[in-house]
Amino acid sequence: MNKVRVALLMSFILLVSCSTASQRQEAFINENMTATYQKSGACIQRANTNPAYQSIAEHMPLNSKATLEQLADNGKPTDKDIKVIIALHNEKEPCRVQLIQDEMKILPGLVPIDIKYFHEKDLIAVYLIQRKITWGEANKKYMASKVEYQAKFRAFVDQLYRDLNASHRAELAQRQAAYNALSQWSYQQQVLRQNQELIDAQRNNNMMHCTMVPDGNGNVTGNCQ
Repeated sequence: MNKVRVALLMSFILLVSCSTASQRQEAFINENMTATYQKSGACIQRANTNPAYQSIAEHMPLNSKATLEQLADNGKPTDKDIKVIIALHNEKEPCRVQLIQDEMKILPGLVPIDIKYFHEKDLIAVYLIQRKITWGEANKKYMASKVEYQAKFRAFVDQLYRDLNASHRAELAQRQAAYNALSQWSYQQQVLRQNQELIDAQRNNNMMHCTMVPDGNGNVTGNCQ
């Protein structure tokens, strides 16, 4: 197999079997962000299930969505409740920090979205411990903030995968163009070789074959055909 055909074969293998850069990036993001969210979720879960904080679970959800009763709760936190709210916040803070640090390494575009969400939740908590709002108002604000965050998160992820998909298609198109060019070049080289072989054969057919014949008088004559 000549070098051109080998190169063509290798190009074909690359085209059909190797993943694109965007596919590798997507796999990296999926694998690492899944691990990041699992770690962050476990950290938050440990705080939410800590018995020390369960006294406020009647007023605000720790592990689930707010109930209708919690959304309609017109009470305000007691001094004891305020201490629990602050302690719970402080225990969750390292979870947030670790999440942001991991996202910076994997998908930094999510960091501004998460930080804005954390800031909004902190403001709600401040209003609550200052007794400027009721439990029910705080729960409604938490819910609205989460809905807005989820919408921004989905929009970011959707755009990310659209960009990755576009990059994937562009790289495949480039590979196909390279393969087509190499294939055409290989064909041209084959045609040139065939033409050269025909030319060489024609030259051989047109060559005169001469033999030297002595005439008996000491002379030699040529007989060419």
